[in-house]
Amino acid sequence: MIRKNYCLIILFFIIGIALRFPLIEKMQSHWDGPQYSIAVVRYSLIQETPAPPGYPLYIAMGRLFYFFTHDPHKALLFVSVLFSGIGASVFYWSGRLIFNKITGIIAASIFLSGSTFYYFGLTTYAYGITPVVITILMSILYLIIFKKKQLGLVLGLAFSIIVGIRPQELMFVLPMFLAGIIFLPGKQRFFAIAGSIAFFLIWFLPYLKIVGGLDNYIKVSNNFAKGAILPFSFQNLFEFSELMLKGFWLSFGVAGIFILYYPYKLINILKNNNFKLLSKRKKQIIFFMLWFLPSFLFNLFIRTDHAGYQMEYLSALTILISFAVWSVLKKKNTLNSGVLLIILLNLFIFFRNWDKDYSKPYRPTSFHYSDIRKNDLILSTKVNFIKEKFNPKTTLIIITPTLWRPIMYHFSEYLVYEIDGLFTKEKKFEKIIRISRNWNSEMYYSDQQKFTVPDNIETLILFDSESNFWINGKGKKVYSFGKNIKITSLPVNQQEVFSYNLYSIEKVDK
Repeated sequence: MIRKNYCLIILFFIIGIALRFPLIEKMQSHWDGPQYSIAVVRYSLIQETPAPPGYPLYIAMGRLFYFFTHDPHKALLFVSVLFSGIGASVFYWSGRLIFNKITGIIAASIFLSGSTFYYFGLTTYAYGITPVVITILMSILYLIIFKKKQLGLVLGLAFSIIVGIRPQELMFVLPMFLAGIIFLPGKQRFFAIAGSIAFFLIWFLPYLKIVGGLDNYIKVSNNFAKGAILPFSFQNLFEFSELMLKGFWLSFGVAGIFILYYPYKLINILKNNNFKLLSKRKKQIIFFMLWFLPSFLFNLFIRTDHAGYQMEYLSALTILISFAVWSVLKKKNTLNSGVLLIILLNLFIFFRNWDKDYSKPYRPTSFHYSDIRKNDLILSTKVNFIKEKFNPKTTLIIITPTLWRPIMYHFSEYLVYEIDGLFTKEKKFEKIIRISRNWNSEMYYSDQQKFTVPDNIETLILFDSESNFWINGKGKKVYSFGKNIKITSLPVNQQEVFSYNLYSIEKVDK
């Protein structure tokens, strides 16, 4: 049995690697990835490469692979693929540990096929690591609470590593860590606390040197956090709820229906006044509430953008839903066919081409494979053409916000302007202009919504496909590459002034 268990762990690891590696993205196509990739070769919280409070151990893993790939994007893709394999093994191990072997197999299958999990395994997001390391920590906690294992040092190591990978996780993993300390005996408590401090200092002290000291780290992180935390409003609550439902559906597909197993069981327990059963399950209930609630409440009331922010509680639901699937379908002798159907439908959701004619707007984080391939084609076509035809010293590229980071990454030698006012009339954004060159960027506000052509610039490139309708002028050219892929160029003179508005750029006559 032990040999079979290890064989399954290895098998799921191999499957995780095999399903991801051939399909990884080719181009940077979302906001976060370029930040991380630049950080691999030049770490700067001021430049938000990466965004504060940083991803120290995640970037360190990318740096390790960078020695072999000499390409920061590929290096981080290898990290994503590696953790896809590790994640498949971890979810099998955790499901088997907490419930049973079949639950573990179902949990690994959901992780391998669910759209959000699949997507993060093919792109340079740090979010794909989150459910893996959180599940490892909670499995250690389970061993401590329910199996009475003396794992203080291991608990401390796991805790400090998670904080090192993504420091934002501290608010979610600290209650888990404290719960482990409570259930450990005195000597093991010391090992857990001392170990976590020691492991933390091992990575944090060198990290402080990179970011300019503790005072600078705190200052930069606090300034960034002020803009990241959104004030409570019912509109935000509605939007967050919608995003969480989307993340739930894209993670589990039809398997998500089985979460109703738990309220159904609770109703039956209350109806039959079987409170002794609840009392017996008290520890298990507290265990999963500890895993589920902090992240769930944060996403619901404070901040969520997409499923990446929800990975802590989605990892808990992966185990719970897997057990519910086993509990329901085993009684109907439909377990094998039911699990196979779940896997196939998950893969259908992820791999179905939702935009065959490329008519839909750019979506940086859609959790559909077709969008990865679509973005690869669009960006590689345009990037290669511009680099071949236009001199980086005399070309200014203008883009809208969704492509800001990918374009400034791929066109490091070019001058790039990102102009929010071309895309939105929202007051807090419409005056923003971002400028980059050589992976250095700055942001300022233009009250007059104008920009001046810098010295030595001879050509204006509008990168967005639909931008050929935004500007007119002598010498304007529209380059079409099929499938609605276009760029627009316009010859300009230095010091010429252009005004801009929503989907409009006009030369200002002196």
